[in-house]
Amino acid sequence: GCFFEIFLLLGLDISWQVLQLAEYEALRQALQEIKEQERYILLARVIDEKGFAEIADEVGLSYKGTAAVYYRKGLIPCFA
Repeated sequence: GCFFEIFLLLGLDISWQVLQLAEYEALRQALQEIKEQERYILLARVIDEKGFAEIADEVGLSYKGTAAVYYRKGLIPCFA
């Protein structure tokens, strides 16, 4: 519908744009499905590039507990 018309008008590669939208939607859905604390730990580590010790202080967990939450979620390969 409307998205394809806009892409064509802008001369954009439709297949690339559709893939980008699908990836964005998958990421958004995955972030909605995890608990707030898990989401905070993941985003603080990946986006803000904080260390586990700093994040642990912020969320009230131990260093090991914070690292365990980060690695346990199984999302890490998506961001590597």
